[in-house]
This record gives sequence, structure tokens and C-alpha cells, in this order.
Amino acid sequence: MGATNIASKIAKNFGLKTFPLVPALAGIRYPENFEFDFSSLSGIAITAKAQIEKRQFTDQLLFTHRGFSGPLALNLSLFVNGKTQIIFNFLPEVDVENLIQKEKTSKKSLANILSEYLPKSFVKVLLKEKDYNLSQIKKSEIEEVAKTFNHFEIEVEKLDGFDKAEVTRGGISVDDIFPKTMETRKCPGLYFIGEALDVTGMLGGYNLHWAWASAKMFINEFCSGRPGDFDCSEAVVRYLVGSDKLDEAKQFIENLNLESLTDKQKLLDLLLQLASQANQ
Repeated sequence: MGATNIASKIAKNFGLKTFPLVPALAGIRYPENFEFDFSSLSGIAITAKAQIEKRQFTDQLLFTHRGFSGPLALNLSLFVNGKTQIIFNFLPEVDVENLIQKEKTSKKSLANILSEYLPKSFVKVLLKEKDYNLSQIKKSEIEEVAKTFNHFEIEVEKLDGFDKAEVTRGGISVDDIFPKTMETRKCPGLYFIGEALDVTGMLGGYNLHWAWASAKMFINEFCSGRPGDFDCSEAVVRYLVGSDKLDEAKQFIENLNLESLTDKQKLLDLLLQLASQANQ
């Protein structure tokens, strides 16, 4: 959306601590020389479980021609720092070793049995196009197949770039910011909000909420405690009414410290006028 690193540049010029800016909530690229042909699975999605460091997630995993995507991969990308190991369980509800043991007398092939739980093309890729006669399968082969489906280890490093990422990780350290006002501790009168700061949430609207919440903290500080800032206060009232927040707009006006009671009355009149227009 045209975001730049201008906020971090300004912060550095004022001696504030910053962290490197990297893409986040982005797709995770397959490793180079990867032994499994996941690129052939482009467009296929499954429900999988993943572990990265000590964190575990279960969600939809989408395969693309160049890497993992979907909600599971995007959340995992928040914790990819250089070469990082991820352990996938592609069948989190099924113990594959026990399944094979139970099906050893079956006339079905192993690929067909696993395809009852996963897309057939995905099963073929994980088995590397190899199939097994269940009546003759060796213990070591069972353990290898079970590990591939229930404990798939992969080392990743690269993410999709900023052009594909949903948010940015890194930015200005929150240690340098007063949390109730968003003003910098070192430079009075200098404020930073939203994605400019080193605050990044998972999928689910958390990053939008942070953008709005930090902006509201700034507005409350910048407009409410400054006598004479009538124009700024009017803009806030119009915004709150436009967002169907009439009660918040009224409370905002009552808390204002304006030089003139006439100005406060003007804002109350404006609130009534906007509310009336909204109801028409």
C-alpha cells in the first residue's frame, strides 16, 4: 500500500532504538534443492499442525509453486529468523504408524489408505511416488513413512518479500515510547503509532486493532489536553460520529479542555447535527 521506512529513519535521527524491518505474515519459501516436489502441489490446501521453536499452531496450509502459504504459514512467518526449523504434522488427527499396523492385512495400497485422509497428489509427493505392499512392509519403512507424515522436519530461511507480506516486523522500539500517549520518551512532541513501532500481531485483525488503538491514544493526548485546539477536536468528533460511536464522541467533548465554553457548545451542536443527519 505504499508504506516506507521513513518513520524508522526519523527515529534513528533522534537517537531512538530501532529494529530491522522485515516482511511478516508472508509466505515461506521452500528451501533450495528441496527433495520433495511441493511445487507440483500448487493450489492444494490441507489442515496441518506445525511447531516452530516452542510454539504450536494448527490451521490451513496452502502449497504454492514457490512455498508455503495460507493462515498457518503466514503465522509461522512471524517467527522465522534466518535458518529456522519447522516441524509439520500433516495428519494431526491420525497416528500414521498405528494406522499402518491396523491395515497390514488390507488389500489396499498404502497410498490409497493415506489418500482417504489427504489429497492423493500430496500423498504421492510425500511417498516420492513409491508405494508399499502392506503385508510385506518393514518396520523401518513404517517408521519412515510415519515420520514423514506426522513429524516432517524442514529448515526454512526465506520469506516472500514486502510486496506479498501483509505487515512489517521490526521498527521503533516500544521501550522508547510512552504507551498512554505514543509520545517518544527522548523527544517531547514526537509521536509514532501503528506499524512504525515494533509491534506485530498474528492473523485475526490484531494489526488493524493496534493501528486504530495506538492512533486513538495519540488523538486523546494531542487533542484533549491542549487549550484552543478546536479544529483538531472537530475532526475527532466527525471521525467518531462517522464510525457510529456517538457515545464516545460525547464523552470526548465532555473531557476536552478548551479555552472557551462556546467552543465546547459548538462541538455539542455539531454532534447533534451529525447524529441527526446519520439517522435520516
